[in-house]
Amino acid sequence: MSNIHLPKKLLVVSSWAPPAPGSSSIFFYNLFSQFDPTMFSILTSTQWATATATKSKLPCKYFSPSPQAKTDFLRSVFGGLRVIRNENAEVLLGVGDREYTLILTFILSVLSGKPYAVYLLDIYRWNYLGPKQKILAHIFEPILFKYANSIFVMGDGHRLLYERKYGNRFTYTVIRNCVGVDHQLTAARKSVPPYRIVYTGNIYWAQEGGVRNLIKAVSMLSDLDIRIDLYSSRIPEKFKNEFSNSPHITFKSVPHEEMATIQAAADILFLPLAWDNRSREVIEMATPGKTAEYLISGRPILVHAPSYSFLSTYAREKGFAEVVDEQHIEKLCDAIRKLLTDESYVAKLVLNAKSLSASEYDIETNARKFASSF
Repeated sequence: MSNIHLPKKLLVVSSWAPPAPGSSSIFFYNLFSQFDPTMFSILTSTQWATATATKSKLPCKYFSPSPQAKTDFLRSVFGGLRVIRNENAEVLLGVGDREYTLILTFILSVLSGKPYAVYLLDIYRWNYLGPKQKILAHIFEPILFKYANSIFVMGDGHRLLYERKYGNRFTYTVIRNCVGVDHQLTAARKSVPPYRIVYTGNIYWAQEGGVRNLIKAVSMLSDLDIRIDLYSSRIPEKFKNEFSNSPHITFKSVPHEEMATIQAAADILFLPLAWDNRSREVIEMATPGKTAEYLISGRPILVHAPSYSFLSTYAREKGFAEVVDEQHIEKLCDAIRKLLTDESYVAKLVLNAKSLSASEYDIETNARKFASSF
């Protein structure tokens, strides 16, 4: 851990604070582990079971409650005001995407007179939300952005989407979802059969279509001995049942600490998005969090995402992955074959990926950028 000094004492309001399970908690932990823990405290829920924790707690003060349900909200307001006063918090930081934490942060700012910033781990207003949440997000997000001292977003796709939606009304600071210091650059190696295509991360509507296309492609490559390993703690039960007896697919769940080793042992790392109309904006802006982990794995990356997605454009522009940006199974087959057989091409992709990681995903550089914004 680094010990970067934050110039203002923060109260972080977040539903995703470690040790909560999930990728958002990982990104939160990686960023805030770089800071002097005496310069921030966290207002969050205590209901997370540590048995499913993604990361340990940060070495700062934790306070509860956090608005995990509507009935908790008023209690969260009064509790938050008490913490602001007792901790002498100078700035509030709302962390979230679809939870009530952003609204809570705004209300606490109004009532306490303290400025606030927003750290978005996903989009808010255009996310795939329930009817009530969608109404709140459409009303509240422009207000939240208008009065925020800073708006932090997780990638350039995120920034470009908001610039397209809001024009030049607001300014966004990109703080990338970086890997922690426990992930290390991995040496490249040659692929040998049986080949393993690996995906690490949750599977829901935003990835499911891409994963289904991969399964179809592998079933057509009968001359190659290929297995698909899906490492995920969250898979739709219907999807899992559908493919549980497939000889090509293995479903696994392991602690996050083992992911770097698993990724480095893959022959191809799969990075999919879906052709799904539930929220085109989610697909359009996403740079999946696992991208940063894949970049330093020493293994070739296969991006399978729509042509309108930032991920496809980004991968092509930076040259860190083979890209198939249409639902064309034969082209997906060709891409898989190329990554398993063309060693010089794979070496070029791996080199580009590591260079990109060094230039854009260095955790300390991003943390210092974040701190300087205050």
